[in-house]
This record gives sequence, structure tokens and C-alpha cells, in this order.
Amino acid sequence: MTRTTLVVCLAGMAAVAGPACATNPKMGEQTAQDVESPIILFPTASGCGLSAKEPSITAHPDKRLEFEVSNYCGEPQKLVVGNFRTVESPSPALADCNAPTHGGAPSVFQQDDLLRRTADLGGGSPGHPTHTKIKLKIKKNADLPGTDPLTYYFDVCLNGVKADPRLIVQR
Repeated sequence: MTRTTLVVCLAGMAAVAGPACATNPKMGEQTAQDVESPIILFPTASGCGLSAKEPSITAHPDKRLEFEVSNYCGEPQKLVVGNFRTVESPSPALADCNAPTHGGAPSVFQQDDLLRRTADLGGGSPGHPTHTKIKLKIKKNADLPGTDPLTYYFDVCLNGVKADPRLIVQR
């Protein structure tokens, strides 16, 4: 029996689970693939809001986890993921997603510099959104910290304000 290590991200704003892993029809086993998860920025009465279309994402070691960010708001937006930590609470008091990790937690990504964790989008509209991706590559299995299961929480900041304070990463 082969051991498959999974990384699961649950968006705290969503209500339905839907793992994004594929099955190889020839082998009947799970095959590791890069995974995309959309984040939608939409106009609200007070500015711009955020929603995650996929509530559950399954990614694999040595593969990419990509957040595809679409801006339907009329103004430019900046979205950053950060403060990866092994405890749900507390996240840093200030909404500062510039730090890749918090509380001494080791990163699960091969590179987690600020530029890779940031999506700068020009203004969009309901008919013509702007798009970009945040691409984070998971470390190789041998380089991942800890033992199964390992849970990570992190913050998503929209224009410097926490927009989605709870995403979980498990391996």
C-alpha cells in the first residue's frame, strides 16, 4: 500500500466540501496534480468583498496550489495570504499578511516570499473582471514539517484588512 500525503485547504467562508483530486482510470489510484482554487472579489455596499468558490482543496507534495483571483470590483485591489501558523487562534492582532508564517511555524511552501503570496489586480467590472494567480508550490514530502496530520491556518487580507481569517492546510 502506498502512502499518499494530502494538503487540504478549507475556506472558512464556504459551506460545501469538494476535494479537487483526480483518479487515474488506468491505475485506479489517486494521481497528484496541481490544484486551482478561485477567489472572487465582488462589489459590496461598503467597497469590495471576497468569496472562495471552492470550500475544500486537496493538493499534493511537490505540486502547486494556485489561487485564481478575479476582481469584479471597479477599483484596484490587493490580496495577500500570510501568517501561516499551526494554531487557529490567535492570528496576529494587526491584519499584517506580509509575514509568511506566525508563531515560529515552518512553511509548507517551497518559496513563500511576499511577491508570491500577493495578487495585485487592476479595477474590473461585472462584465470585464481582471484576473491573476497566486502560485504556491508545496514542499516535497521529505521536506514537509511534522507528522500527519499537520494543520495550518492562515489569513487572507484584502487591501490590508482580514477578509477570510480561516483557511486550514493539512498534510
